[in-house]
Amino acid sequence: MKKLVLLTVMSIVLIGMTFAQNLTFTYYFEQPQLIENNDGFTEIVFPNCLNYEDEGNPFLPYYGVNILLPQGEEIINVRIISSRYSSYYDDIKIIPASKQFPISIGAPDNYKPVPNPKIYNSDKPFPLKSINDINTGFLSGHSIGSLSICPLIYIPAKSKVKFLEEITIKIETASTERSEKAVRFLKESSYNYNRITKIVDNPSQLIKYSYETTKDYDEVDILLITKNSLISPFDDYIEYKKSTGFIVEAESTEDIYSNYSGQDEQEKIRNCIIDYYENFNISFVILGGDSDPTNSNENIIPHRGFYAIDDLDIPSDMYYACLDGNWNNNGNNKWGEVGEYDLYAELGIGRICIDNADEIQKFTNKLHLYQDSPVIDNIEKALMIGEELNNNPWTFGGDYKDQIAYGSSAHGFTTAAISANFTITTLYDRDGTWNKYDIFDQFNNTGVNLLNHLGHSSPTYNMRQLIIFKTTE
Repeated sequence: MKKLVLLTVMSIVLIGMTFAQNLTFTYYFEQPQLIENNDGFTEIVFPNCLNYEDEGNPFLPYYGVNILLPQGEEIINVRIISSRYSSYYDDIKIIPASKQFPISIGAPDNYKPVPNPKIYNSDKPFPLKSINDINTGFLSGHSIGSLSICPLIYIPAKSKVKFLEEITIKIETASTERSEKAVRFLKESSYNYNRITKIVDNPSQLIKYSYETTKDYDEVDILLITKNSLISPFDDYIEYKKSTGFIVEAESTEDIYSNYSGQDEQEKIRNCIIDYYENFNISFVILGGDSDPTNSNENIIPHRGFYAIDDLDIPSDMYYACLDGNWNNNGNNKWGEVGEYDLYAELGIGRICIDNADEIQKFTNKLHLYQDSPVIDNIEKALMIGEELNNNPWTFGGDYKDQIAYGSSAHGFTTAAISANFTITTLYDRDGTWNKYDIFDQFNNTGVNLLNHLGHSSPTYNMRQLIIFKTTE
């Protein structure tokens, strides 16, 4: 099998301009693996690339590029300076992409994707562009440009394909209203440095960033948000976190709703978090309370529901951690549509799912015990849970959990195994049946420190457990 060499940045050219800058990169590819199926179609597999397309379109590989851009700028244009391809290969019909089905539903029986005739009968090259998905995101004020490269050109009607061997691209950047707003969150820290160097192809660009050094922060590490009646019950938790070296401040939702602007409670909470991030240099936010919109007593910190097809309310707390933009540019009832989301978090977010003082005390006691008096014999125990994901074709979560547990180089990614000193237990649909009581037994009698699960889930169901919400009259 021929493999794609990890793409290598060969050159970075910065050209100072009054309104724009240019970044130039060269990437090299080797030939991919060609996998032919029984229907005469071929899947093109490049390690380190992901294959995707709309249903019925040729299922093409794309390589993701992430570039650290000049400070306060975003991508305004990408041009191909030069490219080199192999000769055309004949008699290759690229497999059509399948429709995306929810894992919990699966594909209908005997489903097969039908090739899109407008594309497969065309002698025009596909895809139309080699560079796609151009976007700029911001991580604590650092501009990160993203794009995808398709390393082939396909002539569907002639069943011909040629593969990219080398490409040089020029990325043009400029200051925009959006990038200027993002600079307000710019911060220098070893944590941000480590995150960015793992994401981008050109971490050396970091030395060109300049940071404000004169700001005198009244430092706070953790901001705890909960309703007023629960702040006192959180005293033990706050004191414990302080004893471990954290500076903690608490804000009540009642004060936030009174003192911060916003169209709803979620935006007011987010604006409070932004205030603390900018003026108190917080690194973490703890949301102290449940989010149950059907019960006001258990809707202490409301979540921001995100949009997907057929679902307007995917529960998430990313809205409170990813602080650029407002997640709803067009002001409709669909939060996090394409182009509205922010995928880089400025701070760490956590939620303590409680709704009364007794639950807070139990959580705090568990935290004390886990950190200060751990059960040493249980620390090196892991439980892997894998459910049936689909039955057409048969797909099992256990196969993927084995890759985590024992290591793998499948799908173009290398996964290190769990440390050899761990005892690993598995509950897999692939290997037989199990129920929620088997999980209870693992925690109550065997002891588990690490749990890793892949399977069906919803707001009311997880790992064979059906959750019944309480309601009030």
